[in-house]
Amino acid sequence: MNHHLDAKTEPNQPDWVCVGPEAITNATGTVVVIDVLRAFTTACVVWANQPASYELTASVETALARKAEGAIVIGEVNGAKVDGFDYGNSPAEPGLATTTGKVVVHRSSNGTTAVERAENAKRLFCASFNNATATYEAIKNDTDVTFCITGKGFRPGSAALDGDEDQACADFIMALRHGRIINPEAYTARIHTSNAGRDESTNPAHDRAIATQIDTYPHALIVTRTQSRIWLHPT
Repeated sequence: MNHHLDAKTEPNQPDWVCVGPEAITNATGTVVVIDVLRAFTTACVVWANQPASYELTASVETALARKAEGAIVIGEVNGAKVDGFDYGNSPAEPGLATTTGKVVVHRSSNGTTAVERAENAKRLFCASFNNATATYEAIKNDTDVTFCITGKGFRPGSAALDGDEDQACADFIMALRHGRIINPEAYTARIHTSNAGRDESTNPAHDRAIATQIDTYPHALIVTRTQSRIWLHPT
């Protein structure tokens, strides 16, 4: 897609809305859970390596139980890799290349936890800048759309976080709807200036460099649920 020159506007389109993770349980239409730093940037990297399957969980215990069954487990708690997990939540982790053909289970403090909370969504997607345009294409005909800005004060002690890295991605997708993308770098630059992006200890430069890449993964990632598990897969 040309992000620079499309000038169409459709003022009669219903508004799409953004909420923080504390409100996502109430959303009943299409939900897009955004986690730029770093869960769903990492998910795009993993899916580029073509795992056999990809599960999401909010529970460390569930993730470790799945590891005991042979899954590769990735993720973090409050930004730090969990003891016993195979890899952390970094999209720059070289070990993610080993996920080809494997069962992957992902636990994160913001993204996967918000997905678990979005239990009333009719359709549920996970997004980052890496698959922003594909996500837009998947939802562009939907009128009841809620974006979950997961970085906005979800973790204990993180109430001051502005979530602007996720808000920037939502703004980018909404701008695609109206053809208003003139300077895509103006959106991705907000990753570095957000509260989370300025925290080098949890979101180092090599992770942010991958998070700023637009449309490196060409598929939307949709969530399906069974009674006991949550699955993420490309559309």
